[in-house]
Amino acid sequence: DAQLARAAEHAADASSLLAGLAATLLARMQGEAGGLSVSGLLTLSAAERRLLLRHWLQQQALPPPFAHTLQQLEKDVLPAGSTAMPLLCWPGGEFRRYRDILHAGPALQALPEDLCIDWDGSAPLQLPSGLGVLSTTTPCAMQVRFAVPGLRIRLAGHAQSRSLKQLSQEAGLPPWWRSRLPIIFVNRTVVSIAGHWNTADAPQLHWRVQQGWGLPSALQPSSIQN
Repeated sequence: DAQLARAAEHAADASSLLAGLAATLLARMQGEAGGLSVSGLLTLSAAERRLLLRHWLQQQALPPPFAHTLQQLEKDVLPAGSTAMPLLCWPGGEFRRYRDILHAGPALQALPEDLCIDWDGSAPLQLPSGLGVLSTTTPCAMQVRFAVPGLRIRLAGHAQSRSLKQLSQEAGLPPWWRSRLPIIFVNRTVVSIAGHWNTADAPQLHWRVQQGWGLPSALQPSSIQN
């Protein structure tokens, strides 16, 4: 009994030390959008990376990946070029990489093709595929669409229109979000993208999404510009 008690105490001490190390590594490697620096991860030993990744996923309430998933992450995702955008899935989650940042979150749901939702703004609009809720304080007849090819918008105070691709790149918005941003039309004219990029005629819009992993801080619900 005494030996078992000592072994349990030693195990608890080791677990506490590992948890502290993982928290320290996470504070060093995690960016404002919640992702991990790939270049930073590559400076760690393989054991430190595994410890950090498991701690990071646990903090996000994601299930632990299989050992072979972490091996594939080491082999294919972390060494990929900066322009690559690899995707690695495991049951209950997926890894995605954009630029130098590794992201993880629950699997993103596909959107129905050519989706267009009529909305009068009188009540909050629950968007499909876990894409959150739209609300407004200035109701009017609107249409909400996603992934509009060749979309351009002339922002308030600007003379020239901008493409969604340009705006996304400047904001550091990962590509997997570009086709999932709600695009609001009034009289068949785009007036807002996600309540963040707005024309002079845009209504006051609020977009809130719970599973916003990978979204830059400027587009996070607490920071949405109206």
